[in-house]
Amino acid sequence: ARGDREIHVGDAKNLKTGDWIILNLKDTDPDLLAEELAGFEVIDKRWTQIRKEGVMVTEHHQIESVSGNVLTLTAPVIKPIDHRRKWHVVKWEPWEELGLENLRMEGDWQDEFVHHRSWQDDGGYSMVKMTGVVNSWIRDCEFVNVNRAGSVQNSAQVTVMDSVISGRQGHNAISFAGSSFGLMARVQDSASMWHSLGISKTAIGNVLWRCYWGSQTSFESHATQPRHTLIDSCVGAFKARHAGGAASSLPNHMEGLLVWNHLKTNEALTDFRFEPLEETYWRILQPTIVGMHGTHIDFRAGQSTVVSLGEPMAEGSLYEFQVKRRLGKMPEDLR
Repeated sequence: ARGDREIHVGDAKNLKTGDWIILNLKDTDPDLLAEELAGFEVIDKRWTQIRKEGVMVTEHHQIESVSGNVLTLTAPVIKPIDHRRKWHVVKWEPWEELGLENLRMEGDWQDEFVHHRSWQDDGGYSMVKMTGVVNSWIRDCEFVNVNRAGSVQNSAQVTVMDSVISGRQGHNAISFAGSSFGLMARVQDSASMWHSLGISKTAIGNVLWRCYWGSQTSFESHATQPRHTLIDSCVGAFKARHAGGAASSLPNHMEGLLVWNHLKTNEALTDFRFEPLEETYWRILQPTIVGMHGTHIDFRAGQSTVVSLGEPMAEGSLYEFQVKRRLGKMPEDLR
């Protein structure tokens, strides 16, 4: 179940304490697909990836201990594991403790950005890609006049913090792509990238905390089945057309998107929908909205769970509350 740390496997003889694994699911069972997409009014025929390739999960974990064929993990399972489905444990050998600090990375993007007009617009000046890493970081960096600032792909427990994207608007800010348990903290997208800070692919269990993006863009949620994302105490626009993703790889986000105490800065919006059937590129499965405030917004009934609206929750940051509950206080770097 979600929150458990023990999993039972068929054969654990090749696994030991400290190993990294991926809990991997890829299953085309029609019943599973119906379960995963329950809550949408329409399952679009254009969503060919999930319909043909199946439900996909890649959740990265480290093993705390092994006892027989029982693995105890260092972090709780997020996606419940149903043994009737095609779940597998895949041994994973990532790089560990790679960091980028105190760097200014400057491109020469000087044009007016047009989405998908050219390869230059979409990726002409791309700066950082971290792939297959754990316990790694990007800190105190600046990205200037770029089309893609950074991407953390197929990784786990990576922190991106206290960094700034500035200069001309480009394509992508920074995202966790197919990564687990990432933290983006106090990152500022002053360039208002077309897809701002966020997640994509089979990302799961990631947090955006106290980040900023401008009033002309919105968070990235670039389809291919991301799950369980917390956007906490961030500032910026809340818009429908900047998440990203081809029609074939939608929905933009599966279950578990939680937007907590977001300060919305764009124009007033009424009847905001997470499933606008007359449009193609925006589908999010039943997100939860708590304490959104700033400029006016109200939401279409039945397409989300709205706990409170118009005023921030007095408790402040959910992420901070959870960290303090686990550790007793916030770590020095996050104060």
